[in-house]
Amino acid sequence: MLNALRTSIKSLLSAYPTSAEEDRRILASQEMGPIRVSAVTVRLHEKDLLMSALTHLESYEDRVRAGTVPFQLDLKIQERSEVRRREAAHQKFLEEIRIRLEQKVAVATVAVEMGPELPKQNLTVEEGQDIKEVVRLFCVKHGISMSNAAMLEQAARARVVNPPLLSLFMGVVTPLGQRKILAIPVPYSLTHSLLLTHSLLLTHSGGSQCNR
Repeated sequence: MLNALRTSIKSLLSAYPTSAEEDRRILASQEMGPIRVSAVTVRLHEKDLLMSALTHLESYEDRVRAGTVPFQLDLKIQERSEVRRREAAHQKFLEEIRIRLEQKVAVATVAVEMGPELPKQNLTVEEGQDIKEVVRLFCVKHGISMSNAAMLEQAARARVVNPPLLSLFMGVVTPLGQRKILAIPVPYSLTHSLLLTHSLLLTHSGGSQCNR
């Protein structure tokens, strides 16, 4: 294909009655009328375009032989590979957010004495759980009399620490291309949260993570 294109270009060049150098000498002589000057100028431009195409063709052929020309099929394969990589990274990020949202936060922990020769057991109440039901199951599991359930429930309620409510919880991408979780507590208004988010995205260096 390259040889056929080269042959076609050379045939077009050989069809002219003069060479490019001869046309330049003719134009430099200034012994012609304006119509002939225009005709020779157009002819010279055509030759220059053909010579440029021939030079480009030879350069392209050298790069093909050297294996440095990315063919369209290779580019498409690379493009699809990059799309798959980005999609996989996006899905991984979404999964990280889902896991974070599903994580249970302990809001109360009571160390319960099980006996003189037995290790202590922690009665742990997680966010969203019913304290009374957690205490009942704890007593059943460890063989504790239900007469002690009210005392354990009272101790658990006394230790409840409510996590701060969030006015904003979202995934963000820092200027360095890192995916992070941004959480802003309730004291900030929604407008303030959005302004703070914009400020963080502009100034975040990517070296720290915005977590609650």
